[in-house]
Amino acid sequence: MGALSGYKVIELAGIGPAPMGGMILADMGAEVIRIERPGAADPKVAEPISGRNKKSVVLDLKQDAGKAALMSLIEQADALIGSIPSRSLRKAGVWSRRVSRAQSQARFCAHDRL
Repeated sequence: MGALSGYKVIELAGIGPAPMGGMILADMGAEVIRIERPGAADPKVAEPISGRNKKSVVLDLKQDAGKAALMSLIEQADALIGSIPSRSLRKAGVWSRRVSRAQSQARFCAHDRL
């Protein structure tokens, strides 16, 4: 039980600030679900510190089923974080107006270059 108990955060796996931010949110009680790509190492083994207190789901975002599963998770989430630039999500077909509408009450934080 923590200050963020009851909040759901989707973390798009990557390097940079998102894994650490997700770790802090998880330490504060948020349910953090890390989206991994197929073939990625188990975050509890590969990243024992920043992977702690998180759930992990493997989704192939190049496949329609993976994109649909991600959309379902996003629609239930309070926040979406990632070290993936939003333009890359658009190019992959993951980011769309539908995601923007689903996230209208939530927050999105990406590590975009200015």
